Amino acid sequence: MFSETRWDIKRLLFWHTLVALLIGSFLWPLTAVFWEKIDVLFFQVLNNSLKGNPYWQIFWACLNHPMMDWIADGIMLLFFTAYVCRSGATSRQRKVAESIFTALFIAAVIFFIITLFFRQYLRIRRMSPSLVVESSIRISKHIDWLSIKDSCNRSFPGDHATTVLLFGACFYHFAKGKLGLLAIAFAILLTLPRLILGAHWLTDVMMGSLPVTILSFTWVFHTPVKEWTLTHLTTLISRFSRQKVSSN
Repeated sequence: MFSETRWDIKRLLFWHTLVALLIGSFLWPLTAVFWEKIDVLFFQVLNNSLKGNPYWQIFWACLNHPMMDWIADGIMLLFFTAYVCRSGATSRQRKVAESIFTALFIAAVIFFIITLFFRQYLRIRRMSPSLVVESSIRISKHIDWLSIKDSCNRSFPGDHATTVLLFGACFYHFAKGKLGLLAIAFAILLTLPRLILGAHWLTDVMMGSLPVTILSFTWVFHTPVKEWTLTHLTTLISRFSRQKVSSN
């Protein structure tokens, strides 16, 4: 079954080359200077928008509250519910399998790559912009009645950004169309709160979360892994549905 699905070598080469150029520009001293300047400028522009605007501060503080992670998960579930409900009876089991596959895929990437590899093995220490840029606005000091993450001493890469970017990429791959574009817009929106409040640099996303998303997506969606897994998931769902019908 594995050999029946072709490897998309062109896309594998393209995305690996793009990631290599991206990370290379971040590590090469001549271009790394520009990324440092972009990091600071990007943060200052976004963070300075909070000055003297309490409603704007509360808005981004709420989006950065831990409860928002649960709300975001619920919205992602609604996206897949809409995706499944729009399908006919013949394709519904396949779309349910795609939804389950996406959740398992994201969980695996976050656990094995972000948690185990980056956090526990590499343990890259990088102070977030709110701890480095002196003029930064610390919302946690202005809105102390909310639990807000606006600082971090291991900001690279952004695990939250990786999660939402993976969701956007997977959902667009399956759903496409307006619903897929809406999911991508939603994913981009969810990367902003920690960038605006200073828990992450732009390059934590561009050089960390984005390459992890691209490479993990490429090695699963442009190889036989996706179709092999979906075939087995669909078969299991079909068997479960038949057993449920027969038991009734």
